[in-house]
Amino acid sequence: MPMVRIESAIPRPPDPGRASCRPGSNERGDWIPTEFYLIMTPTHKTGVLKERLKLPWRASNAYPEVEVSFTALREAFERVLEESADSAPMNVSGRLDTTKKTRRAVAPAFAADRILRVVNK
Repeated sequence: MPMVRIESAIPRPPDPGRASCRPGSNERGDWIPTEFYLIMTPTHKTGVLKERLKLPWRASNAYPEVEVSFTALREAFERVLEESADSAPMNVSGRLDTTKKTRRAVAPAFAADRILRVVNK
């Protein structure tokens, strides 16, 4: 099953590497979000994904888009999970026989080999 990745509604701060945001700069100024984080499910191979998102500064500390985004990720994951469950692996088995012409051509060699094995025991 593939990883599921969506663009979230979580805005990426203009300078997420900074440890602080001064009044009037970046998101504390006249900032309009233009970039949003991509969020994803972990790969099925490891089941682990470690990533950090730095949220923009807000006086209220309210980030309702975080819950909305992770709910959307869960819903997208569940759709892919349902599609994957409907796609069972292919399991085909059968037998391929040789033609009469080929059996006639190789029969003397097989017969000779068997006779020599009996004689040489």
